[in-house]
Amino acid sequence: MTSPHPPAPGDAAPGLRPGLARVGIALVAGAAIALTGLAVVDVSSVGLWLLWAGVACLIGESLLALAPDTPGTRRAGTAALVAGAALAGLSTMSTQGLGWAPIIAAIVRGVRSDRGWPEVAFVAVAGTGGLSAGALLGGQPGLVPVGILACTVTLSLALLRRNARHSAERERVLLVQQLETERERAENAALAERARLAGDLHDVLAHTLGALTAQLNGAEALLGAGHPHRAKEAVASARQLAAEGLAESRRAVAALREPAGFDASLAELVRVHRESGAAVELERTGTPHRLDPARELAARRIVQELLTNARKHAPGRPVDLEVSWTPAGLTVSATNPLATGSAYAGGLGHGLAAMRERCRGLGGEVRAGRTPDDEFSVTCFLPAEA
Repeated sequence: MTSPHPPAPGDAAPGLRPGLARVGIALVAGAAIALTGLAVVDVSSVGLWLLWAGVACLIGESLLALAPDTPGTRRAGTAALVAGAALAGLSTMSTQGLGWAPIIAAIVRGVRSDRGWPEVAFVAVAGTGGLSAGALLGGQPGLVPVGILACTVTLSLALLRRNARHSAERERVLLVQQLETERERAENAALAERARLAGDLHDVLAHTLGALTAQLNGAEALLGAGHPHRAKEAVASARQLAAEGLAESRRAVAALREPAGFDASLAELVRVHRESGAAVELERTGTPHRLDPARELAARRIVQELLTNARKHAPGRPVDLEVSWTPAGLTVSATNPLATGSAYAGGLGHGLAAMRERCRGLGGEVRAGRTPDDEFSVTCFLPAEA
């Protein structure tokens, strides 16, 4: 059976080593108090024997901590603390204040062992009551309010420290849970994105291969009908379609990979873009830093979307891609000359709208529009933290 009260960190940890250390401290402190009493108080004094009995009770409580933590041993430990505090308090009748140390030790031990309010209150009341009775029996009534104040202050400080420790532990647990939740959310987002990209790859292959088959069949029919020039044009069109489909497939496969960080993803996307016959100039500024999985995935998809849009709406035009790192976050900008009749001239397409939603979901923003130099510019900002 386990105790309903968890052990106090650093005080009642499982295992023998912390318990033995506590017993050793109790024995050394008890021996010091006992020997001091023997040096300043006559051995025949009742107060000295009460002091020794109180110290023995506290040592006994520390020994009980070595036993399995059950309700029975916990009640016995509380009884030992109550008895030790009361006997040490009574000893003040003739021990010149030596009983104060065991009383304070009993109260602190009761709080640090995470005992409930009733148990801690019993220890504090026993110590205060014993101290008051001992002071009255010893003809020192002025010690009564001082003793009550000392016990109250000790109890208050010990409880405040315990509450602070519990609050710190709760905050630590909440932080761990929050980090775990964020990690799971990022993993789920990555899996969903990979599933979508896999669907994109399937669509690209299905469309490209279907159209390629149709064009090759047409070229074969034209050859059979005696139109070699038209057949050659159909084959050239099929070759162009195959090249475009291969480039799209490479981009989808690159996005499905898991490179080591955003820089590796960026290099892969730029390489694939150039292999498709398009031009891109990459400029990096600032010192790169690690992004969390959700932002790293978003940054990778933003670069991919920017290059794809430029290739579709301004084919053959060079793209200036700038990646800027700052302590506040990551900024990705793409600028390219507009082709005549480009769809960019009328506003945002579906790709840019999805990019804007992705950035907003992470606390970022997207700015896009035509520049005075008849270029189209898109700037995306992802904060380091939401």
